[in-house]
Amino acid sequence: MNSPDILESPGLRLRRFAESDTALLFAQITSDPLTMRFIPWPVHTSLEDTRSLVANYLASQRAGEKFFYIAEAPAGVPVGLLTLYPKGQRITLGLIVIAAHRRRGHGRAMIRLVFDWALAQREDWVIAATCDAENHASAATLAAAGFVRDGVLPGAGSSPNAGPGPRDLIAFSWRRPAPT
Repeated sequence: MNSPDILESPGLRLRRFAESDTALLFAQITSDPLTMRFIPWPVHTSLEDTRSLVANYLASQRAGEKFFYIAEAPAGVPVGLLTLYPKGQRITLGLIVIAAHRRRGHGRAMIRLVFDWALAQREDWVIAATCDAENHASAATLAAAGFVRDGVLPGAGSSPNAGPGPRDLIAFSWRRPAPT
């Protein structure tokens, strides 16, 4: 799968992640406990932690396995991070909205851009996402964007910033609506 460098709508821009985004990622996402609460890796305590993450991101992006985007509101204000994991006709979507920019529709806008782009490529995509079972805001965002709740995956995840041990995930999927 080839993913575009940029996806845009009037109120949001997704641009491919680059190594130069490391400091931004650390300052606004990976070091913020509130933003990282339900993310499956610990809050970063140093820029070096984030550099290591970025090296892994970029290696998987070069291999065409995963694609990473910085989400920007107008004037280039970063509001989140989006990941796409394509495999066959399935795309697994992950997103982080920076805590200071939540409850403004950015998560739904990111999802909508992915839906629009994916459907322009092929019509039989299944787009999947999961969230921590206690992350009610993410579950509501996914449902509002058109995802269907498929069920709970007991002990399938981890969110070390929300609590120790395995955590339940809620699985969601989206398929192109049948023609009417």
